[in-house]
Amino acid sequence: MQPDHDAVDRAGTVDRLVERTSRATRDRISRRSFLGRASRTAMVIAGGSALVPYLAGPAGARVCGQSGVAPKCPTFDCDREWGWCWYASGCCADGALKKICDCCAPNTPHPVGYCPSGTRVYCIVESCGADPRLQTVEHRRLTEAAPSAISVAASRHRFDRADAVVVGDGGRLLRAAQAMSLGGVVAGPVLLTQEGLDAAVAEEIERLGAEAAVVVGRDMGEVASDLEGRGLHVDQVGTSTDNSTGATQVARWHRERTGQRRAVIVLDDAPSTVLASAAAFAHAVRVPLLLGDNGTTRDALEDIRPIRETWVVGPGAADRDFPGMRALSGGDAAEAAAAVGDAADTEGVPLGEVVLAPEAEAWTAMAGAAYAAPLLLHQSSTIDGATFDWLLSARSLMNRVTVVGGDGTLSDQGQWELQGLVNEFEVHQLTGSAGEGLPVIPQPPDERPIGEARR
Repeated sequence: MQPDHDAVDRAGTVDRLVERTSRATRDRISRRSFLGRASRTAMVIAGGSALVPYLAGPAGARVCGQSGVAPKCPTFDCDREWGWCWYASGCCADGALKKICDCCAPNTPHPVGYCPSGTRVYCIVESCGADPRLQTVEHRRLTEAAPSAISVAASRHRFDRADAVVVGDGGRLLRAAQAMSLGGVVAGPVLLTQEGLDAAVAEEIERLGAEAAVVVGRDMGEVASDLEGRGLHVDQVGTSTDNSTGATQVARWHRERTGQRRAVIVLDDAPSTVLASAAAFAHAVRVPLLLGDNGTTRDALEDIRPIRETWVVGPGAADRDFPGMRALSGGDAAEAAAAVGDAADTEGVPLGEVVLAPEAEAWTAMAGAAYAAPLLLHQSSTIDGATFDWLLSARSLMNRVTVVGGDGTLSDQGQWELQGLVNEFEVHQLTGSAGEGLPVIPQPPDERPIGEARR
């Protein structure tokens, strides 16, 4: 059975002593070990029909500190009704007190547990840190998958209106990156379109009330003409057939209007998703973006007024010689993207908004750069490595995380890890197994309100 209601009011000095003793004997291990243990002990399952076998399952579904047989919720989202919690010692690798809380619904086959009248336990959430019923960092899983749709979603999130927009080529990745670098110049959104003016992009431009557009790319003449026909003043830039030359054309347009003497240089061997992170950085910091270490790029550094500071992105960046250079690279794409995120933090880019994109989907990541926020990379099923470390260090400054790429881009397990990390639920500390952590500690009445569970 789940802990009974009457036991809740009997928390006393023994409970506090257990908690203090547990904290005093904490034994830290590495983060990767935490994740390894969590992956071995967690049973995160999908909702809907996939939940049925577990609703009738045996005690094998239990976790450390659980005496009932309700399954774990797939994520920390309870779209039913929150109940309250109980506590367990010996279930967190750092010695913290584990919180286990009920998500409740009518007519489930589980016990009443700690649920409001008329409901029973539907599933449980657990935490080694903050109250797992309260997410202080908004988490949004973007359902749009097409680059144009993602860019429109970013525009709707960031702008109620805009006098000018940037329209980029949604069929050429390098040209799209160049377009992203102009978002800060026009103080408006960057929208991606392919094979003419996308209907949703046209509708968004109308919603914004834009009167001008900068169209970026060599094959965007039809789009430019369409926008002019709609009454917008249009500049078309970056029309060269050579990518590096096109980038210098866009950079010159940028610098003529901003006077910038700083630039991002993305090397030819940088992964495409890291190019997207660099484009998001250029967008947020309002600097031009150049492509490759070649004569065209070198000449552009001396154009107008010489560039004095550069961020060089890609493998081997540290071996290059550019003015005022800061090398941004890593052992893999996620590490390189995290390095770019660190640079954004150093430059004062607000960390309230962070975007996560799949490390294997270049176009999804590039469209995510339209948010003009630090853009990190994730694997399909987990939040780990450099991405984990970056989020851990920045989470106190975060208000929202947007996961781009459509449903299924990040698995429920990955969503659970992400929510647990940024909201300080410390799920990477979870340890133990069924039968451990007992007897449990009832939750006193004054700690039952959402957000009031004991740390």
